[in-house]
Amino acid sequence: MTNMILNDQQLTAIVVLDMTDIINEVADQLLKKLKDSGGFIETIVYGAGSPSWYPRQKESGGLLGAYDKTDATVAGTTITAEVGEHPERMTFDPENFIHGSYYWKDGTTDIRKILSDIITEGTSGPLFGDTGFWMSPRDFWQPLLDMLESGEVDTMIESAFTKRKIKFIKM
Repeated sequence: MTNMILNDQQLTAIVVLDMTDIINEVADQLLKKLKDSGGFIETIVYGAGSPSWYPRQKESGGLLGAYDKTDATVAGTTITAEVGEHPERMTFDPENFIHGSYYWKDGTTDIRKILSDIITEGTSGPLFGDTGFWMSPRDFWQPLLDMLESGEVDTMIESAFTKRKIKFIKM
C-alpha cells in the first residue's frame, strides 16, 4: 500500500518540508556567490588591492566572516531564510586601523556597522592617501541584486524544484 495524503494539513506539512529545503538550498547558493573563492567579496572587495597598514582578516574577523545565512524558518505557510551581515563578528582594533581608527570623523572609532556602506560607496576617506583602491566604490551587493533582476535566482529555485521532481511554474 502506498502512503496517501489524507487531508489538507498533511499536504501542507509535506509541501512546507520541501519548500524549507528549497529555500535553504537557494540561500546557501547565494551565500556562496557572495563569499566563496571567486565570490563577489573576494573578487570585488579583496581583489581591488591589499592594504599595507593592516592584514586582511577575511573569515577570521573580516568582511567575509561577517556574512552568513539563517536557516529557513516557517511561520504558517511563509518560509524565509536570510543572507545577512553581522558586523559585530569583525575584528575591531582601532590602533592598527582594523575596522576603525582614532582618526575617523565625528570621533567615531568603530566603523564595523557602516563598513559595507563605506566599501560599496567608496567613501573611506584619505587617511591612507588621496588615491587607492579604498577610495573607489567596490559594490559587492549589486551583483546579487543583478542576479534577482536577470532571473538567475529564479533558475536556482527552478533547479531546486526539479531536483525534487516538483513542477515549477513561474507566474
